[in-house]
Amino acid sequence: IEALFDEQAKDRKEQRQSYREKGTLSSFENTDLDPSLDREISEFVIKKAVKLDSFLKEIFRHRIERLGSSHMARKDVMLSTRHVIRKSEKVIVNLRSVHQDKAHGDDLTEFRPWRFVGKNPGAAKASKDFMPFGLGKNTCPGRFLAVHDLKILATLVVTKYSNLVSQDKQKQSGMLTSPLVYSRLTGLYFTSRHNSHGKAPPSSPCAALADAPREE
Repeated sequence: IEALFDEQAKDRKEQRQSYREKGTLSSFENTDLDPSLDREISEFVIKKAVKLDSFLKEIFRHRIERLGSSHMARKDVMLSTRHVIRKSEKVIVNLRSVHQDKAHGDDLTEFRPWRFVGKNPGAAKASKDFMPFGLGKNTCPGRFLAVHDLKILATLVVTKYSNLVSQDKQKQSGMLTSPLVYSRLTGLYFTSRHNSHGKAPPSSPCAALADAPREE
């Protein structure tokens, strides 16, 4: 992420230099090329964060519910296996089997964050071997926004905080084993990168976030 911010800052610096040489613009304050925005999260950073995309996709693959994408048959349907699904019966997809398909490589029971680096499609795309957002005409229409927001959140966490500590091992275990759709108190504490006072961790996760110094 930091490397992407460096690349963005360099690109913006070159753009400002180009404007100066042409004499079309000398001051960039309060413009899109304001130097104070050089290391802000932008579409440039999010689109080029391929490792972050792979990380999120692996989380979806590894931590999604075992069974899901329930559908009800509107009429009798005969499958190629000669099995018949009767009208009004429900079909539930074994997502664990889908996401541990050999198409995803080896060590399918292991969490490998860079498993999908350099591979398409991305975390927001639905396919027959990747279905956290469903498939076909019923695919979640908000998946692109959801993944985009998760990338922004993850970028904020790794750039604003230097350390994440779990002080409750029981909550930590539940956090790592429960499906993503369940909300849980994680017991995580965040240490701000800008906290130079060496303060001890606050008494609650909410306090940890509240105590983080705000950038001006």
